[in-house]
Amino acid sequence: TYNWNINGVSYSSTNPTVHLPNGNYHVTLFNSSVGMFCNSTSQNVNVYCGVTNTLTACSASFYSYTDSACLTHFINTSTGTALTYNWNINGVSYSSTNPTVNLPNGNYNVTLLNESAGVICDTASQNVIVSCGSGTVNPNGCYAKTSFSLFKDSSNVGNYFAYNLSTGTGAVSYLWDFGDGSTSTQKYPFHTYATPGHYVVCLKVTATSGTLTCTDSNCDSSSVHKMVAGFLMSQLSVKPQVVTGVKENTTINGLKAFPNPIADELTIEVELTNNKVDFTYSIIDALGQVVLNNKLIDSKTIVNTSSLDKGFYFLTISGSDKKSEKTIKLVK
Repeated sequence: TYNWNINGVSYSSTNPTVHLPNGNYHVTLFNSSVGMFCNSTSQNVNVYCGVTNTLTACSASFYSYTDSACLTHFINTSTGTALTYNWNINGVSYSSTNPTVNLPNGNYNVTLLNESAGVICDTASQNVIVSCGSGTVNPNGCYAKTSFSLFKDSSNVGNYFAYNLSTGTGAVSYLWDFGDGSTSTQKYPFHTYATPGHYVVCLKVTATSGTLTCTDSNCDSSSVHKMVAGFLMSQLSVKPQVVTGVKENTTINGLKAFPNPIADELTIEVELTNNKVDFTYSIIDALGQVVLNNKLIDSKTIVNTSSLDKGFYFLTISGSDKKSEKTIKLVK
């Protein structure tokens, strides 16, 4: 079930249609599964009805360093065209591209807001540590990205897995919150729940590069899976991503699968140049087990994927001649 917040008004339909005046809106979508919150996403939406849309795509990013004179330099690495900038540093606004600020030693939350044609197109925030006299004066970029997804072990009831695909610059640390009051700082922890149930698992990644520290957090919930006793989570094993042994070659041309991440339906498009060969598709989970397979009807096949749990999958197209095969990676 869905709960949208659009311009301060709530909507519960799957795909709402709204009459909005021209302008910039912050839109949030909350998803619930069987009455339990499972995920949310938000975007800045720009409405340009009846006028030319001059907004250009942009990406906000920056890094900082403190020199030997105790001046902190903020280096703008944003991408885009015709951008203007609005910095908030220690509660003071700056509009220059690369501001230089005399800050006392301490910890500061810095935000960069990018605009294109007067409309917000992206923002970036970092926790900046100023430590003048520490000897670190060289510029260092900082990047932290949390990436993991829960998926159940189809052969062992109650067992869940997650691949930790998080990245960061410099020294990277991890803080897992398993949703039952237990935490771990290991990169690939193993956790057993005292009481099986549906838990929200969160990971905070902290990257430290020079004097700059940045963080990113994300959560995932086992409640997105079927709400029956057999799917209660009893243990979680976090692993590095492994190769399942699915081979790939390029004798089949033009393979496309969308949307990716997968929704309730997956469209497979492939160029079938040999009419004497029958082609089949197989969707293989992260443990190497085939969860869906059938014949390709023609160059475009729609597959019902609503039964698939969240996780990583491989889509393999195989020919009856045993010589044609191609594989691509999917995620749900």
